Amino acid sequence: MNIAFTAFFILLLVLPGFLYLSKYDKKENISLEKKSLDASSAQAFFVALIMHIIAISLAHVILNKTIDYKIVFKILVNDKLIPSEVDSVTSSVNWISIYFIFIFLLSYFSGIIMQWLRFKFNPNKESCYSFNLPWYYELNGIVEKDSPIPDMIKITCMLDSNNKTYLYSGILEDFYLNPDGSLDRVVISNVERRMLKDNINLKLTSNLNSDKLIIKYCEIKNIAIKRIFISNN
Repeated sequence: MNIAFTAFFILLLVLPGFLYLSKYDKKENISLEKKSLDASSAQAFFVALIMHIIAISLAHVILNKTIDYKIVFKILVNDKLIPSEVDSVTSSVNWISIYFIFIFLLSYFSGIIMQWLRFKFNPNKESCYSFNLPWYYELNGIVEKDSPIPDMIKITCMLDSNNKTYLYSGILEDFYLNPDGSLDRVVISNVERRMLKDNINLKLTSNLNSDKLIIKYCEIKNIAIKRIFISNN
């Protein structure tokens, strides 16, 4: 048995776990949970095992198909297959292909569904099993338990420019997080600017002639978040 084929076979076996985690642990290119490579690999192996158990059980119950574990073990340890075993694998190529396509799809969509369920039943930052993403919850206005989702979020940022301090206020349009979940930048509209002098708000407001303003978090000295609710009455 070619050792390259053995390595490829092992990759196929564990790939479902990584597919699952790629959808469960990420949202909008954000890593929802910080994990070391060892922890991610161990979790991927465990998830792959669960997915194979589910797929094998469904194949047996629905299609009356079984797995020859002796052949699987021989491939894993790079042992030579006898002619009858080679014929068995060759004659089952279509079934094997369908099995792996099915388990890849199962893992992919299971990750999406499980992430959706976790957000649904842990909808705010105070939930027991919420993700460790404080900025995601804060900037979406889903912080406190049983608190309604705001119609909009108003952001006020304090920035220094040319030895002067300004307050930039506007409606939050979007925000971007770094892969580790920290805030990278915010996008606000209807922007107003006020200058501070000696920590006193001069109340000289100027509207910026722009549709949106992008502010990098590393440039922000302080940030205030206000949730706005629009009455239906």
